[in-house]
Amino acid sequence: MGAQSKAIAIFLQESQHSNFRHVNPEVSGDGDFEVSHVIRPQLGETNVGLPVYFEQKVQKVDVRGGVVHIVHPAVLADAPVLSTTWIQVAEGAHATIIEEFEGSDSAVQSGISVLTGARDAVVDYVRNIRMQQGRAGIYKCVVEALGPQVRAWQIVRGAGIADSSMNIRLLAKGANVDLMSVTLAHGDADVHNDLYTTHDAAKTHSRVMARALSFGDSRITASGRAVLPDIAKGAETAVDMKGLLLGQGSITMVPKLRINQLDVVAGHGAAIGPLDPNAVFYLNSRGIDQNQARMLLLRAFVMPLIANLPSKSIMDGVISDLDNLIGGTS
Repeated sequence: MGAQSKAIAIFLQESQHSNFRHVNPEVSGDGDFEVSHVIRPQLGETNVGLPVYFEQKVQKVDVRGGVVHIVHPAVLADAPVLSTTWIQVAEGAHATIIEEFEGSDSAVQSGISVLTGARDAVVDYVRNIRMQQGRAGIYKCVVEALGPQVRAWQIVRGAGIADSSMNIRLLAKGANVDLMSVTLAHGDADVHNDLYTTHDAAKTHSRVMARALSFGDSRITASGRAVLPDIAKGAETAVDMKGLLLGQGSITMVPKLRINQLDVVAGHGAAIGPLDPNAVFYLNSRGIDQNQARMLLLRAFVMPLIANLPSKSIMDGVISDLDNLIGGTS
């Protein structure tokens, strides 16, 4: 399978019909929400590509507003862990969903989340993934955007193996989505990110913004794709991907547009390279030492995406990791 698919390879090799352990995440927060369970029948495969060989009781979270935290706990298990959540946002809600994966001592921890925003809902959705060294995880997400405004963040950090994706479907006229991804990999990490927006309605708007930083020998591959079918008349989209090489690793970023409608505005671009030595020199010439200069430039690289994160602790965690990795150490 290629380096970018190690997590999938491990999952398929080690996940037999009877070897899943299903764990529901913990739900808390000061929002207005209700937790229930629904039975998902034996389907053979989930709608985001993960196999399901048994009937499972899926946790459903109905959110009517406020801040809701969903935490997938670390689990010690011989079998791969499948952790699933279905999030339903009510009409008129202004909701913040913060979903965190603590990492797992099992071979694989898989997270599937489906978020549906009603037509007049405003939703902020954050996925914070911490990769554990020597472990592999698959993290899949589908967001159905009916509301006028959805902002989604995916933060991936650590030294493990991760195969993650966020797929946002714009299902109502005028839906507006910002999809932001920050990947910070170090050590021998191997990360694959897929970021999708699909415009299934007219006059929809999306922005896909990805920033990747590779320290040590880490490898990052990312795909950003916007799909505009015939129905997407008057839609606007932009895919913006940038990567910084800060060690001996590699970054591959592929922006894609699939357009079947002429009446759209679409653009895409990608840029990968090392930290600009001229920018470092300029700061050095102003009395800022080497490490401080690198730290300021790396913060400036990610800050446009994380400045409005609805979780200060996650933003501080990203900045702290950057500060600790200054100098390209793993």
